[in-house]
Amino acid sequence: MDRIEALGVLMRRYALAAAAFVLLVGCSASVSVGTDAPSGEASAGSSASAPAPSGGATPGASASAGSEASAAPSVGPGFTLVSQNLAEPGRGGFSAVGGLDAVVAAATYTIVSDDDYDVGMVFSTDGGMTWTRGGVITQPALQILSSLMVTEKGVVMVGHSSVKKGDSFVNEALIVAAPAPDYVPEVVDNPPEFAGNVSLISVFKDGTDWVIIGSTDKADRKNIEESNDFPTVWRSADEGSTWSANVLSIPGSQDTPLSSFTLGPDGSWNLFGESYPGSGDQQFNAAWLRSTDSGASFELMYPKAFAGIHDQGARRGVFSASGAIAIDGWDEVTDQGDEVSVAWAAGAGEQIQAIGSPELPVEGGTPPGDFVDGLLWDNETLVMWGSADGSYPMPDVQFWAFDGAQFVPTTTLPGDGELVAVSRILTSAGTALAFGTTGPDKEQRNLGIWAGQLGE
Repeated sequence: MDRIEALGVLMRRYALAAAAFVLLVGCSASVSVGTDAPSGEASAGSSASAPAPSGGATPGASASAGSEASAAPSVGPGFTLVSQNLAEPGRGGFSAVGGLDAVVAAATYTIVSDDDYDVGMVFSTDGGMTWTRGGVITQPALQILSSLMVTEKGVVMVGHSSVKKGDSFVNEALIVAAPAPDYVPEVVDNPPEFAGNVSLISVFKDGTDWVIIGSTDKADRKNIEESNDFPTVWRSADEGSTWSANVLSIPGSQDTPLSSFTLGPDGSWNLFGESYPGSGDQQFNAAWLRSTDSGASFELMYPKAFAGIHDQGARRGVFSASGAIAIDGWDEVTDQGDEVSVAWAAGAGEQIQAIGSPELPVEGGTPPGDFVDGLLWDNETLVMWGSADGSYPMPDVQFWAFDGAQFVPTTTLPGDGELVAVSRILTSAGTALAFGTTGPDKEQRNLGIWAGQLGE
């Protein structure tokens, strides 16, 4: 059996769990997600996880230990940089994180050019205190790894490759495995059910079935911005040997690009992205889709509640234990296409409502542009982190808490004289690991990992 065949066996033998972009908020039902790319820089993709439906495994449970409910924590005391020499300096960052026991892994990406991203992985076997570079996969494509899980036998990651064919871009499913103990990532041959124009955003186990969430694009695209995306659920009852695909038609949307996926505390499946109503309406609305039948069908939640004068999109959503939800996204607020961060929130069973203005009022002034890198909510307090002045990367990473009328600064992760950005935060046994970048300027950034504490 050659190495690629062995990796394929690894994928089929061990259930995939949606362990990407997890942040525990004092209870096992709250998560937070972030992207490591501001407006204008290609996103590394996003996905999220929370407790799985009844009968299923809890995605990322080992990486997000803890179950006692509490108010949303402040971040501190300060973070300590534990690693920054994991790759050659350049543009890039982290796109997925997860762990099992003392093993923690993070998917990375390096921007070679606008249409060429290399992906790789770094790992730790001592809970995140020391790190090793597992390797990098170099292919002539824009590669993104959107989700990963750590098993006893290795790490499995999924995403997509945007491959240029003639004048068109085609997304191909990307599956990567890194067997222990060396954790060297290698591309796995795609099962035939994933052929075509496909991208994957999340993988997890539902009972004994394996499930992959992603998109099927029924037409080649002339550029990356154009799409004709249909949410798709792949399911396997035999640990990946065979798959069935359910390409979904969403009532009220003829084109539904996806950004992330979250399992709700009530067992619901939640997708976030955009919806294009069609019928002469050229506007994209932010979309929240929910399934209560294990992905057989999805309902477009409150599509008009998000609608603005210009295009909008939802990047990710986080839940409290009671089912209250917070969603962050973007709003194209001018005819010139300028984007600002925006957040919506709702209590359990309530309709989505905007928090403040589209620019998110912040004590001391409103940062311009797209400044939110992460978001969490515990039904009473909304906490976010990002840039205090709209710059990216930034001198310090700022954290805010929402006090009912505006966001109030709480603490910072200092850059210590360099520019920094944090895209993911992962907690385990009371220790928080922050994943981002640090460097002298935007072009010469290195991967940075910080360790700190969340809570009182």
